[in-house]
Amino acid sequence: MGQPENNMIYLHGEFDSSTNRALFYNTKLWNDYIKFIILDPSHEIGEELRSKLKQHQFEFLKNNGFIYDKDFKLVSEAGYHIIPTSIMGLQNEISDALIKYPKNKYFIFDTANLEPYNIFDNIDYVRSKDNCIFYTTHRIEETNKLFDFGFILRKFIANRIVLQHYECYDVFKSINKKYRMDLSIRNFPQKDERVELLRVLQNHKKENINLRVNDYYVNRIEQLKEFATLHNNADKLDQYKIEFRMLDKLNESLVHTTPLIAGQQEHIGAMKLIDVTLSSDIQIMFESNQNSLYKTNPKMWCNITEKTIDNLLIGKPFIICSKVALDFLTSFGFETYADELGIDYDDLFSNYDFIVQKLSKHIIRISEMNNDEYNEMLSKLEKKAEINRMKCLEIIEKNTILDNIVDDYTLNFI
Repeated sequence: MGQPENNMIYLHGEFDSSTNRALFYNTKLWNDYIKFIILDPSHEIGEELRSKLKQHQFEFLKNNGFIYDKDFKLVSEAGYHIIPTSIMGLQNEISDALIKYPKNKYFIFDTANLEPYNIFDNIDYVRSKDNCIFYTTHRIEETNKLFDFGFILRKFIANRIVLQHYECYDVFKSINKKYRMDLSIRNFPQKDERVELLRVLQNHKKENINLRVNDYYVNRIEQLKEFATLHNNADKLDQYKIEFRMLDKLNESLVHTTPLIAGQQEHIGAMKLIDVTLSSDIQIMFESNQNSLYKTNPKMWCNITEKTIDNLLIGKPFIICSKVALDFLTSFGFETYADELGIDYDDLFSNYDFIVQKLSKHIIRISEMNNDEYNEMLSKLEKKAEINRMKCLEIIEKNTILDNIVDDYTLNFI
């Protein structure tokens, strides 16, 4: 079927979204793009100049082959479509448009930081079409599901999830840490390994290991238990019986936040930096999965999140507790700190039933090193952490996604 003469590259959603910031950054369009996102929100500009600014924005996009469509009214038009937000509710329109205009492509970016894999894979109309390209935080790629670590880094910085860790390298380097290591737990339901390790380390009572449980999920599960008991809801009492039994042990390491933020997460950004990252030299790091699930189906449980990225950006060494993190670091050429820590990760992950047992032995061994031995090891770790950080900074600057979309569009439509 023929294509209309006015087919273009459509930029949908909010113009200043974190996705668009990550896409435009360090391209030839960045210097013009950033002027709009700085000036548009200002009250100083006034309505007359704001209307002129909108016209300048329209002309800037049009001159570079883009049409801006904030409200997704043009999502069915012929051309290429950059979608920096959820496609829920647009599936039918996209599917119909692909039948009418088989050259159309949809670049869908709001699949970053979703777990598990099938949250977007079950979008029936678009999940398996090669001209619906998803950008995701899942390391295992497919034809239409891409892992671009530079984009992930830029987006996580742009939406301020990892901004503080990106900016505070000098602070981390200069501050005296109270602890050698830290294990910080936010989400504990269905996270058996990290809770098991917490219990083991609690029993050892090492003063140089910071064991910290954020109260967000603990409060939630406590209230659920109380409410389900009040209403005699047998299903919920059975579904979360393991979590309910964990509460007393978790409370031994619970850190309370102010009641004014009850029900809100504060375990990212500045509060995580202050409460967790700056507390110790070395992080005991779990990613957002369980090793047993990753072993069973890696495609569902291969998500890379701020847990890994925070440490890479700020230059903090870490003990890898999740196989997905080890696979990611190895495949992208990052340092794993294995030699410096004296940890054989192939052995550690060789039997999933003994991971926590082996981890705890390594952690206790490091906690019991004499100061000279520990400081010598830490100096080596810090050098490797600097290598990882510099590699991230280089990856952030390498941004080709927008250029690739434009080039692909040119080949297919012009």
